[in-house]
Amino acid sequence: YHLVPALLLVSFLVLFKRYRPGHTRPGVVSARGSVGEALGLVSTLLLAACILVFPNTLGANPAKDYVCFTGDDPAPLAPARRIANQVPLHDSVVVWNRFHELDSPSPGRLLASEMDLLIRYRTDGKARNDSRYELDNWNRFDHFLFIGFSCKEADLESVRTLIEQRQKVTLIPQSTYFDESGICSSLFKIEQ
Repeated sequence: YHLVPALLLVSFLVLFKRYRPGHTRPGVVSARGSVGEALGLVSTLLLAACILVFPNTLGANPAKDYVCFTGDDPAPLAPARRIANQVPLHDSVVVWNRFHELDSPSPGRLLASEMDLLIRYRTDGKARNDSRYELDNWNRFDHFLFIGFSCKEADLESVRTLIEQRQKVTLIPQSTYFDESGICSSLFKIEQ
C-alpha cells in the first residue's frame, strides 16, 4: 500500500484545485472547471473502488510480502540468528557484546546491532546491553551472555572475574557456542 497515499494526494489536489476562491465568477459555471471537477471526482472514486475491490494489488501485502530492509538474501544475517538462538526464551539477559567495541573484527561488528535486536525479540524485551564501562545493578536478570571473537578459557575467566567483582554476583557457566563465522558466545547463569 505504498502508492495509495501518493495517489490519494494527487487525486485530492486535482479535485480541490477546482474549488479555489475566485477561480470562477459566482453564478457562472465554467465548462473547463466542470470537466476538471468531474475528472477529479471520477479518479478519486475509481481509486477508492480499486482499493475496496482489489486490496492486494495496489502495493505490498504484509500477509504475503514481508518487508526486509537487508535484501532478499538471508545469508549475511544468519550468524546473528544463530547466536540469538542460544539465548533462553523469555528470560531476562544481560548482554556484553564485544563487537560494539572499536577493536573488534568486521564480521561481527557489522552484525552487532542485529544480534542485540534479535536477542531482545527472543527475550520479549528483557535484554540489556552492558560493556566493561557501564555495569549497573543486575538484580532482576537471570543470565549473562558474552558475545565476542574469542571464547578461550582465559578470556572467559577474565570476563567472569571482572563481572563477579563489580556486580557482587556469581556467574555459573552454562554453555559456549562457536559459530562457523568466527563469532562465539558464552552463557552464564547469574546467582545473587
